Amino acid sequence: MSEWNPALRPWHGAVPSARGGAGSYETYDAIRNIEWQTRAAPPNEYENQLADALMAAFDAGVADLPALAARLNGAHVFAPNGQAWTEATLTAELRRLGS
Repeated sequence: MSEWNPALRPWHGAVPSARGGAGSYETYDAIRNIEWQTRAAPPNEYENQLADALMAAFDAGVADLPALAARLNGAHVFAPNGQAWTEATLTAELRRLGS
């Protein structure tokens, strides 16, 4: 099974369609449920490392942004530019990865 959905098309509408069957992902009897349906590409090494570090931080009870940034820096999981995380850079990166 693929780690990403090669048939995924970006959604450009401002409001979701109210009528069923508007796209192949709304015709439920004609699709195969693919794990990671919303992923446009498989995660890279950086994304996997960041995800693992975030999960470890959440498991340890870290619940706020300053502590999360400090935890990532302490684990030597740095921002894409190699710099230490700040609240601003972590917020921006999570926003980018979540879009």
